[in-house]
Amino acid sequence: MHVVFLEGVDEMYGKVCPGLAFIAYPKAMAAMPMAPLWSALFFCMILMVGLDSQFVQVESVVTAVVDLFPNQLRVGYRREMLVGVVCLVDMVIGCTMVMQVSGEEW
Repeated sequence: MHVVFLEGVDEMYGKVCPGLAFIAYPKAMAAMPMAPLWSALFFCMILMVGLDSQFVQVESVVTAVVDLFPNQLRVGYRREMLVGVVCLVDMVIGCTMVMQVSGEEW
């Protein structure tokens, strides 16, 4: 609400942005008593939400693939190796989204 107050309702209405989570909420926490504690708890909350989202994504892909090939992937440690491959592929895809590399360098 603080961002809406500063920028006006017309500026924020319909705008898709992380304004509430990363601008307004930290500013509100800075004004609270024991601000460093609340800031650390906010950081832990954002970290846990990100980790939980990653677990859900990996488990949904792994479960779908294991259900397609149950006889091959439910033997020994093959499922765990599939989890590692899915995590590695996710990391490579994520790196391509956060790195700025021009087409000439590839």
